[in-house]
Amino acid sequence: MKNKFNLFNIISVAYLLIIGFIMGYYISHNISKEINDPFIRIIISVILFYIAIFLQIIIHEMGHLIFGLLTGYKFTSFRVSNIILIKNENKFSIKRFSLAGTGGQCLLAPPERKEDGSYPYVLYHLGGVILNVITSIIFYSIYIFTPKNYFGLLLLLLSLMGILFAILNGIPFSSSIANDAQNLKSAKENPLAKSAMWYQLKINSLLANNIGLSEMPENYFELPEERDKHNIIISAIDVFKANRLMSKFEFIKAYNLIKDLLSDEYTIHPVYKFLLQIDKLTIDLMMQKENTDISILEDKEFKTYKKAMKKNPSITRLEYAIRQLKYGEDVLEEYKIKMLKIGEKYPYEKDIESEIILMDRIKEIYINNLVIE
Repeated sequence: MKNKFNLFNIISVAYLLIIGFIMGYYISHNISKEINDPFIRIIISVILFYIAIFLQIIIHEMGHLIFGLLTGYKFTSFRVSNIILIKNENKFSIKRFSLAGTGGQCLLAPPERKEDGSYPYVLYHLGGVILNVITSIIFYSIYIFTPKNYFGLLLLLLSLMGILFAILNGIPFSSSIANDAQNLKSAKENPLAKSAMWYQLKINSLLANNIGLSEMPENYFELPEERDKHNIIISAIDVFKANRLMSKFEFIKAYNLIKDLLSDEYTIHPVYKFLLQIDKLTIDLMMQKENTDISILEDKEFKTYKKAMKKNPSITRLEYAIRQLKYGEDVLEEYKIKMLKIGEKYPYEKDIESEIILMDRIKEIYINNLVIE
């Protein structure tokens, strides 16, 4: 992110410093007599700190789930860290899926829209904040009547972390990573953003049910020419459109759209930026083969996302494209095995299928020295 010292980060750091001070005071006044070794006291306190964060992430996503279901949404997936529970054709399964920069995510299929395009979305987006606040009050109420030991510290941390989550998600922060409140504000102020929000949820629910982007209605990916390209909810539809063009082998159209999305003309989520850079480099390799500039692989931000999302199938496909198109190595079968291995734990089966088909196309382009269209 370009601005590392935005309001979101300032509030986060300041609040965490306050929590650190409270932890230090609590330990020195309540626990130091129980455990003499300061190192052990610190280790236990840090463990409790991370437990509190983990539990409040679950609570936050449960809030989205509960209030979404209450307003007509249907379950798609529930992720905490890299563990995701996904519903596929009425069957639940546990898979692994990493999304850099996020601790969790609850995706639901939206109810059908009314004739005027309206649908319930406020409680679904505010559900996480609401449950964070409610549980913070509950945890603090229990803490008041609890002996001031490590369990009491955990209750206090759960209460404090819940308030932090509520602040960071309940106050609109405008950046390339919009929070719940910013998404809600955007939907209220911009009818196109509200519509794009519905389509994003709909597209994700179809992907979870093994319906590929190329199989979805084309109108899901259509946007008016005059639109706010710096609204990341709206721009996400263009990202899906670029992905759809890739899956349909319309590489030149995809390439031109990706170049626009990566320019200053658009604002997109950093994860989308990373994945689009992979697609752009793949197409560059198709066009230029051994002459392709792959220096972006050494870019610090690119390497960070690549490490965080190392099991994403797009990365495996890019690695294959580099070895096949730039260095002329016949390694298709090796990378098909790798892709299928990733697919054993990856939640979106259609993505794996599409990537294997794309790798076949890459080899065909190399062997026949085809000019892409």
